[in-house]
Amino acid sequence: MVRKYMWYSKVNFNNYKDAWEQALELFQGRTPEEISKSSGAQYDGMVLRLQSLGQELEVSYPSGQVYFRGTDKKPIFPWQLMTLNYLGRASGVELKNIPISYRELESGNVYFPALQRDAFIPFVKRIQKERADTVRNAFTYFSPESRNKGDISLVVWGFPRFSITITLWLADEEIDGNINVLFDKTANHYMHTEDVAVFVEMLFRFIRYEL
Repeated sequence: MVRKYMWYSKVNFNNYKDAWEQALELFQGRTPEEISKSSGAQYDGMVLRLQSLGQELEVSYPSGQVYFRGTDKKPIFPWQLMTLNYLGRASGVELKNIPISYRELESGNVYFPALQRDAFIPFVKRIQKERADTVRNAFTYFSPESRNKGDISLVVWGFPRFSITITLWLADEEIDGNINVLFDKTANHYMHTEDVAVFVEMLFRFIRYEL
């Protein structure tokens, strides 16, 4: 079942009109077969289907309308926009399995302070007093893959070829909590650096709802 906080919420579309039109132009400038091959989405002749945060999305071609599969519900607008950007940008390059930090992405140093302020710091503050199993369970809905690092280490797939590796150290009597977030070296072949930040912030907000 799709969580209510994931559904489309009304926004002033005029604030995002240019960004949506640019994303739609890139999306429509490619054939659905090309998009499928380069992004890891599946095309059935009518819609493109792809996994995102443990959910299956359907994207109509060429309209670019995004829905949760089998429903009449749309993801919240930033998620729709990032999905369209992903499909329009995906290069098809093979993942390297070489982790890099946000600062190592294109212009990552420019956007990192905002990401740290809006996503990392609030998230760590929210979870640092929680039990490890409570935090781990909050990730479960997003179909993570476990890793053996820190107190909690998980890989969450934002899209078929865009992963987010999150390692958390929870607070104790001596030290504060901390977080490390890494991406595949190929991330910019699939996502704009700004979109990566928005996606991480969205994911952390979703996890806080699950706590």
